[in-house]
Amino acid sequence: MIIQYLFVFACFLIDGVIETCFPINFAMNSVYFVSCFGVCALILTIRKMDFIDALLLSILSGMFYDFFFTNSFLVYAVIFVILCFIVKAWQKHVGESLLESIILAICSLFTMQLLTYGLMWFTGSTRVSFSSWIYYRMFLTLVVNVGFVIVLYFLTNVRDDYLRMRDVKIRKEEKLSTRRLSGR
Repeated sequence: MIIQYLFVFACFLIDGVIETCFPINFAMNSVYFVSCFGVCALILTIRKMDFIDALLLSILSGMFYDFFFTNSFLVYAVIFVILCFIVKAWQKHVGESLLESIILAICSLFTMQLLTYGLMWFTGSTRVSFSSWIYYRMFLTLVVNVGFVIVLYFLTNVRDDYLRMRDVKIRKEEKLSTRRLSGR
């Protein structure tokens, strides 16, 4: 489980590097994208976890994102918890193929961006119209993050294969040590 947590937090750090290379345009006068590499990793990771572990990872990831990226307090922690509930509800109806993972991640990102806009509009932090928000921010964000989901799909499969092989190796060693102790 620690490897899964480290994987998600490493992806959030990669997010920081990507955002440094492609800064966000707060003036909203040109099309830009928001890197959601870490959020996509979170979505693809929590779909394979137990609910409590997924909820804990969502809260910790949200607090990490709030502290290091947005300088807010518990905004994204709450948004990530909502995403956790959505992913866990959709998980029962979605398989683990690449296309279904892309659809799940993009729908979750759309929901996250929609919640972000709604919160900013409700608090008066933005005066941008919803259509401008869709055009300038959300469209390119969703398109670029499809590529990130494809990369993360294969990275999570490599991570899961490594964890599975490690568990098999540990079980074999335990079986051998049990045989040695019993004298067989």
